[in-house]
Amino acid sequence: MDRTDERGAEAAARYFFELYANVAVTGETAERDAMSWKMCEFCSSIRADALADMADRVTHAGGKATLYDVSVGCDDLLDGYPVDLSCSQAPATGTATTTTAASPLTVCAARSHLVAEPLHRPP
Repeated sequence: MDRTDERGAEAAARYFFELYANVAVTGETAERDAMSWKMCEFCSSIRADALADMADRVTHAGGKATLYDVSVGCDDLLDGYPVDLSCSQAPATGTATTTTAASPLTVCAARSHLVAEPLHRPP
């Protein structure tokens, strides 16, 4: 991710989505927060869900995300590289534990199409 060209933009977008699983499992949001736009509802909801899951002691299994149809453009107006990609997520389960019981939660498989903010070219 040290590159500042199209390949660096794609690597950054892939890494950002790899962090999703880490956030869900660990509740650690600092690294993903550093890459997130503060006004992004998607990023905010991922953070809120992860923190709520940690508070409820939810453990996760499955849910592997796969990126496909990744393309990197060049936006001269924004002076950066927007990344357009699609993502599919396998079914996942989460188990919320309390001192008295454990209750399983099931998350259906999902498909998404997203456009990442541009990685800006160096001056």
